[in-house]
Amino acid sequence: MKKTILFLAANPIDTDRLRLDKELREIKNGLQRSNKRDEFVLEQVWAARPIDIRRAILDHSPSIVHFSGHGAGIEGIAFEDDDGKAKLVDAETLSDFFKLFSNNINCVVLNACYSEIQAEVISRHINHVIGMKKEIGDITAIEYAVAFYDGLGAGKSIEFSHQLACNAIQWKNIPEHLTPSLNSRNTISLRFQDIEVRAVLQIIADLSGLNFIISDTIQGNMTLNLQSVPWTQALRIVLERNGLIMRQEGNVVDIRPYEEMIAFDQFKNELHIYEKNRKNNNIKEKNYFEFSVIDACSALNELGLLTKNWHKDEMGWFAVSNYLEIGEPQTPSSLANNLAFYVESDVCSHVKSMKIVLNINNPKMESLGIFKLTEATDFLFKKLSLNIPHGLLESLQNVSNTQFLADFGIVNIMIEKSKIDTIKVILVAGP
Repeated sequence: MKKTILFLAANPIDTDRLRLDKELREIKNGLQRSNKRDEFVLEQVWAARPIDIRRAILDHSPSIVHFSGHGAGIEGIAFEDDDGKAKLVDAETLSDFFKLFSNNINCVVLNACYSEIQAEVISRHINHVIGMKKEIGDITAIEYAVAFYDGLGAGKSIEFSHQLACNAIQWKNIPEHLTPSLNSRNTISLRFQDIEVRAVLQIIADLSGLNFIISDTIQGNMTLNLQSVPWTQALRIVLERNGLIMRQEGNVVDIRPYEEMIAFDQFKNELHIYEKNRKNNNIKEKNYFEFSVIDACSALNELGLLTKNWHKDEMGWFAVSNYLEIGEPQTPSSLANNLAFYVESDVCSHVKSMKIVLNINNPKMESLGIFKLTEATDFLFKKLSLNIPHGLLESLQNVSNTQFLADFGIVNIMIEKSKIDTIKVILVAGP
């Protein structure tokens, strides 16, 4: 079965002149003299607009799509509009487009400056995508393209042909042989400075085809410079450099900080023991909430209270969230008001008590703090499907020490006066 190469050319009138005609001529001549010339069909589209590209791919079902023209880095690849001027198309749009044809297209060549960004994203769906790391000269671009198709015309693989083309640039004594970059679907290139660790993990997840569960406690940034490495190796590097660990069950990958994963393993072990003991009525569930420590810890994530560092000590299970700042500090050197969320229990499978604490460091912002405390309390009850005792939210707004009976136990509103005032909403399960 013949392979179709679709050559797309765009040199908008508001961009620098390129020798795209020479590039096509040399590619065509090379294929015509090659050993495998009968295996290839070369189609071409000039002054390529998005509509022309769509129709050409639908008409010809190419296995290789070759674009020659201008690139503008993160802004996109320069195709043409109806007036012949540049129309930039970004990486995500191109990736979504090529995804539709991933069953037919095996390789995409973006012979344009700064096109590596688009190549990396498109490679989520296409087996082989070639882009340029930086600006590439007209002579270099032509030399690369001609040698690349010389390799394919001789029956060589895409990987070999790419290396052959880079070497051809060296033979010309042009210091740009490292500019072309091959991204294969089973490999990944990651070159980022100060990128969020969570964002890197998501890029790897998209390439792997697996479902990643990334803990909310994973924070921080990192710098990477990895070129065409297996995605499994890239994942291992990211995990090791950030103190993370993974557990995989089927196509689901759970990624957490090391200490959190150890605690999670303890949790699963205790949950197994609990289920076993429950059959013998060794645990009276009426003294506990009906949800686990893990469920409670994630209850206020949507409000920015990320409960982390949950662990077990001699007293049982304990977890505390970050301190969520509310409003402005009273002075530049002082702290702002803040909220925190605590979870405690002597068994991991069921929570015994929870509390939301408002620390008032700036009395002038107290009203805003109380509003946020009331909002968080209302959200917690609803998220965990608990019935709110009548008058609880009103008492919070009035700031008074009060105890409420609830169907799960008791709720206390406590006000403590010291160097700073604190207001606590404490939920305790019990008979």
